[in-house]
Formats: sequence, structure tokens, C-alpha cells
Amino acid sequence: MEGVPLKLLLAVLLLSLIVPASFNALASWDQQNTRQQLISELQLLAADIRQVHLSGPGAVRYHELDAEDGMFTDIVAIELGDFPGGEMCNVLKFELDDGRDTVLLLNEPYIPVTGGRSGLAFGPGEWLIRISVTILGSEQYVLLELVS
Repeated sequence: MEGVPLKLLLAVLLLSLIVPASFNALASWDQQNTRQQLISELQLLAADIRQVHLSGPGAVRYHELDAEDGMFTDIVAIELGDFPGGEMCNVLKFELDDGRDTVLLLNEPYIPVTGGRSGLAFGPGEWLIRISVTILGSEQYVLLELVS
């Protein structure tokens, strides 16, 4: 019977070494997976933005964006475009809880994107975005609006 407490102690010690390392590996994988899924979602949105931009004024399309948090990773913010004429008009970006921004540029061709008076900013969730083309001043912009 004296061997049982020793075996139990060794098992607990072994688990205390393995569990934190496994958790850290799982959290790191989840962060990479969440980042990659959100990049893919924004690339699909960028493709729809390009299509509407090329179609010109009057063109409208709706895009479903699935931006769900990971198991251990939170989406802090998603920001699309900027105010008309702003330097971030061609930028789609997001931030995870690691504090790093991930940026996609709409450069080929340059496509200015706006949410109206500013860029469109929101957090995690499932969103329906209305994409249309508008003329502001003498420049053509892609206007993004959250429908739901």
C-alpha cells in the first residue's frame, strides 16, 4: 500500500508538467486558426468589394461576414475603410486580443472604402454587410453598411 501514494504523487507531478504546456499549445493554435479564418473572411469581402467597385454606381451586393471568436482568442475590433479621403480608405484590418493588427490592402486596383462619415468598425459576430458604390465629390467610393 505504500507504493500507491508514491504512484499517485508521480502521476500528479507528471500531469502538472504536461497540462500547462498542452494548454499553451492549444491556445497558440486557436489564435493562429482564428487569425487565418478572419483573413479568409476579409479576403472574400475584398473580392465582393472589387466586384461592386468595377460595376460602378448603382451596383449593390450583400456579403455575410462570419467573425466569430476562437475558443481562447477574442476578436477585439474589425475596421473597414476610413472617412472619405482618409489615409486608411483602402485598408481592411482586425485586431485580436494579442494586440497585433492584421491588415489587408485594396491596392490593385486602389479602392477607397468608407462607412459614410468614417470607416466601418464592429466586433465579433455574424454580420450582413451591404456593399454599394457612391460618388462623393468627384471620387468613387465603395460604401459599406451593417444591415444586421
